[in-house]
Amino acid sequence: MLTLRKKSGLFTNLEASLLRAATNVGSPGASYRLADYYTQRALQSSQIKSHMALPAMIIVAAVFLGPIVALATGTLSLTKYLQLTLLPLLLGAACVVWLARLLRHDTPELVRMLPIFGKLYVRHNLRNYFESLALMLEAGLSILDALPKALATLSSASLRRELSSVASRIRSGATFSQSVSKVTQLNKNPVLAYIETGEASGTLPEMLFRYTTGEAVALQHAQQQITDWLPRIIYALVAGWMAYGLLTGPGITPQLPADIS
Repeated sequence: MLTLRKKSGLFTNLEASLLRAATNVGSPGASYRLADYYTQRALQSSQIKSHMALPAMIIVAAVFLGPIVALATGTLSLTKYLQLTLLPLLLGAACVVWLARLLRHDTPELVRMLPIFGKLYVRHNLRNYFESLALMLEAGLSILDALPKALATLSSASLRRELSSVASRIRSGATFSQSVSKVTQLNKNPVLAYIETGEASGTLPEMLFRYTTGEAVALQHAQQQITDWLPRIIYALVAGWMAYGLLTGPGITPQLPADIS
């Protein structure tokens, strides 16, 4: 049944492997964690959308209201008005769709160049990777079977290249903690201490979950700060743009002729 649903596209490779391993060991705990994982991601996505809905509406309204004074006074034709309003909105929508596709596929490395979003992007990738790894280890998969599947959660090509060498180091005789310590992008990352402690005590999945739980709280706080301040910045920019248009345009009051005699 699980194989059929995997082939039909109902489950991803990661989900199918996780559920199959949990079924083999007779433990449904991994399935519950998977449900919690996707619930948390859905809540984060809905939070971002709800915070950005009003700024998006204000931007659309500002685009239409900006040149409306010139249209009302007759200095702007209806055709030109539609060009000035619809064209920027269509270009903006195209950019949003392009950016969404970019982030969903294998080419979002330019995000890492951004001052704030770049670090958050890397941290999100690493948290998803180690949480997926912990889920599979808890379900009973071996570390060598779990590592390639955890790589599928990474959208960063450079992280995937570096972390793909971990399995080969383990096959050469290194421990998991020794292998991940060679990954340059994990330099000074607290996950290294969690991995070393978990491997030494035989509680690697638990320690990875402890790391990802703390990282999720920190990332949620950072995301909350961004979603709180980004709309305010958009409001200020839109207000400034509209004020500039009113001050430099024909104005909102009718102009009296210079000589009324």
